[in-house]
Amino acid sequence: MKYPNLELLEYKFRLEVEKLFHLNDWFHYDIEAVVFSQVWGTTALGFDWHGGLSGQAFTGAYVTAFTLTTSSETICGVFFGDRIAYLIKDPPTEFFKQLAAWNAPSQVQVKRKYCDKVFIR
Repeated sequence: MKYPNLELLEYKFRLEVEKLFHLNDWFHYDIEAVVFSQVWGTTALGFDWHGGLSGQAFTGAYVTAFTLTTSSETICGVFFGDRIAYLIKDPPTEFFKQLAAWNAPSQVQVKRKYCDKVFIR
């Protein structure tokens, strides 16, 4: 597995946050990053929202989660490999517990649990 380029992924995360949430002065906010490896049951990794074809082979990839906190909201962005999977606005504690257990939910799982807070790319 190739290590993720954290500077590039953070830049992509910041651009997505600016597009979706229109935060002013968004470069001034602190961002935390968590990186861990996860094994997926298909070659699609956790990108299962749009459907498509994938192989049935166990596939490992790095998961990178960025958390941006302002005085009024928290935004979390999750990448599988080097692609952004989704953003969650004000995620519940349960979501952070899943990340702490090194088990990031797939796009379908996160949309089912937190439907009105999730933005899938």
